[in-house]
Amino acid sequence: MTDDGSAIAFTVPADVQVLEAVAPELARQVIRSLTPIAREQDLMGAYQLEMVAADFPAAESALDALRRRFQTVGRREQCLDPT
Repeated sequence: MTDDGSAIAFTVPADVQVLEAVAPELARQVIRSLTPIAREQDLMGAYQLEMVAADFPAAESALDALRRRFQTVGRREQCLDPT
């Protein structure tokens, strides 16, 4: 389901090789349907989609954003830890 509520039509192929062949284009369709806010809310999902779509620069960008997010959370938790 896309952000606007519409679905991306897709029939699951019975053959794994056919599925592997169509997966990158399907991932690109999903990526195109994402709003920046949706991508930011699920960076791990965006990273996985971008890897399937073979958009490695975008995947690296998502991974960098995830690292920054976890570093920020880690620092905040260290500040709150009284021990």
